[in-house]
Formats: sequence, C-alpha cells, structure tokens
Amino acid sequence: TARSGQEALRHVLQFDFAVILLDVNMPGMDGFETAEAIHSRERSESVPIIFVTAFLADEINRLKGYQQGAVDYLFTPIIPQILQAKVSVFVTLAKKNIELNQHAETLRQRTAELLASNNQLQSEINQRKIAVEQNKAKDEFLAMLGHELRNPLSAITSAASLIAREGISDAAMERAKIILH
Repeated sequence: TARSGQEALRHVLQFDFAVILLDVNMPGMDGFETAEAIHSRERSESVPIIFVTAFLADEINRLKGYQQGAVDYLFTPIIPQILQAKVSVFVTLAKKNIELNQHAETLRQRTAELLASNNQLQSEINQRKIAVEQNKAKDEFLAMLGHELRNPLSAITSAASLIAREGISDAAMERAKIILH
C-alpha cells in the first residue's frame, strides 16, 4: 500500500509486482504520472496497471490511462469479487512467467553444458583423426620398409639355401658367398 505516487515508486524500486492497482487521483503525482514513471524503468516496464477512480472519468481520461499502460480502468464502487478475479489472472500470469524464466535459465545452463561437452568431443574426434593419420603413415612406412628389406634379404636367403644344398657347383658356391658378403 502506498499513499502517494512517490511512495508507490519507492515500493516498485524495492519489490516486484504481479499487478498494480493505482488510484488516478493521488496527492502529489497523479496516477497517470506515477504509471509513466513505473513503466519508464526496465524492471517494471511490463507490470500491468489497473487504474481505479472514484470520479466519473470521461473517455479522454480513460484513453490517457490506457496510453500509460493500463490494462483496465475501474470505477468505484468496486465489486471485490470482480477485482479479485482480475488480480488473480495477473498473479497467475506472473507466476507462470517466473516459472518460464526459471526453465529458460535451466535450458541456458544445460545448453552451455552441452556446448562444452560438444567442444570436448570435437577436440577428441580431431585428436583421433590425427592419431589415425599418424598410424596410417606409420603403416605405409613399415610396408615400404618391409618391401625394401625383403628385396636384399631374398637374395641372401636364396644364397644361404643354395650353400646348404649338396652337390652345387663351385661357381654357384662362389656366387652365393659373394652375395652373402
């Protein structure tokens, strides 16, 4: 509860509201000026305002109220059940917005976690690709080395098996010995 526009603004700076009931005729700042000040601040710019007045307002005043962000414009005497029903709708909406904001924050955190995991996995994939390429290069080198070693070794193996045979000619034996040296 606030008794003036300035006091209402102090409350709006300190607390969050689901809906504000604002008297059009207040001492100091009137309801229209107070509504404009409330909606000029980012934190309270979307707070719905229901204007209440005991005076019979003309269409110009009602239009001015709606231009200042009013969602409704009520005249006294007010039926409490109707006012309670209207306020209840805004309170429910505010609670749903709080839930949505909490879910959105949870989703932002989860998204950040997933992005971090994805980056880590991508890094591991890149490291594995490098390891595969290195293994492939090593295998190709070993295959080439094996081939290069087999050529001279086959001559040595042939010469050794030739020497081990019985009954080979002296000329063949000499060629085999030359190969082995």
